[in-house]
Amino acid sequence: AVARSAFQTPILIALDGSTGRLEYWPLHRGGSAHARWLSESLGITYSTGMVADGDQLYIASDNPKGIVTYNVDTKLKGIIADPYGEPLDLAIGKDAALYSLHSNTVLVYPAGSSQAYQLSCQYMTLGEAIAVDNESDVFVNGYGPGQFEGVVEYPVGSTGCTKLPLKTEIGYATGLGVDPNNDNLVVVDNVYCAGGREGRMIVYRRPYGSKIGHVRNLKANCPGQFRFDATATVMLFGDTYPELRSMKVQRRVCIAYSCVDQRTYPNLRHDRTYVSGYPKGFTTIPNTLPN
Repeated sequence: AVARSAFQTPILIALDGSTGRLEYWPLHRGGSAHARWLSESLGITYSTGMVADGDQLYIASDNPKGIVTYNVDTKLKGIIADPYGEPLDLAIGKDAALYSLHSNTVLVYPAGSSQAYQLSCQYMTLGEAIAVDNESDVFVNGYGPGQFEGVVEYPVGSTGCTKLPLKTEIGYATGLGVDPNNDNLVVVDNVYCAGGREGRMIVYRRPYGSKIGHVRNLKANCPGQFRFDATATVMLFGDTYPELRSMKVQRRVCIAYSCVDQRTYPNLRHDRTYVSGYPKGFTTIPNTLPN
């Protein structure tokens, strides 16, 4: 179910890397070049990821090190200490457990707890993105020994991990998500990350690897991590320089992922872009767990 929120109209929220403030745009078909401020500076200079549970945001922060929490309704701010510093990505399970990804480990914070336990995997030494399914199985996209590039799974209740037999990723591993409506696994890679309309999305149905639902070109320049909206019918991801001429938002150079692209999911139509400031880490409210 979609978590209740102070915002009735779905919004895209991002941390503006130039000011440390939260900014937001109402989600709509035209995209937007005009963000609104949601907070004063949170003192965060850079963020690699953000997730939401109702009105509560969890923001991967480099300064202060750890996970900054912020409630968009009450305006209360807090911090969850992370012994490994800034997470590379975050995810929240259906049970509200928080998952913090680092290069070769995952920290799991049970709902309401600031004390984490650790998941390790011998096949993953450089994680890039993390996702959780409805059953609290954990997935990480990244790299490992022996030139491995792909996704590993930590089955719920297990201390071990397995490599998923997925289609070989091309170029750079970058995005990962699970459709909360059906547990479809969504993997994004960057074919070359050298300009032009690139980036690839592959959707897998269970059992993962045996059934490929969709393979699509994202038509983006070096797309980054992605997030679903509450309905999982909209997909949003960072983009260095949108080159799609169909977008209604005035085009501008997007340096170091300063744009967020929107596509319908899973057909990747209706290309739209949100620009303003330097969004570093983003999510949507309202949202659906897991995300």
